[in-house]
Amino acid sequence: MMRINDLLNKLKWAPDFKNKIVRITYVHRGVANNTREITSDKINRISNSYFTYINHSGEEVVIPYHRILIIQDEKSKEILWARKIPPTKL
Repeated sequence: MMRINDLLNKLKWAPDFKNKIVRITYVHRGVANNTREITSDKINRISNSYFTYINHSGEEVVIPYHRILIIQDEKSKEILWARKIPPTKL
């Protein structure tokens, strides 16, 4: 399976993937189900170990890759990446 940052960079830069929107589900403690979702069109920066997005308050939010649970194509619902072992205490 492809590494997360490779997949996100491919979605951002590869011509055949550039317009594809994916839903990213990640661990976010303190909210319902301890998860939160964003779509890839909200991504601001992609690093080797995290990505960032700008939230509704205009703040940059850093999401480390180890918190990502699943990346799924918005249109086809195809799972493009998923955590192999579910986290124990979400």
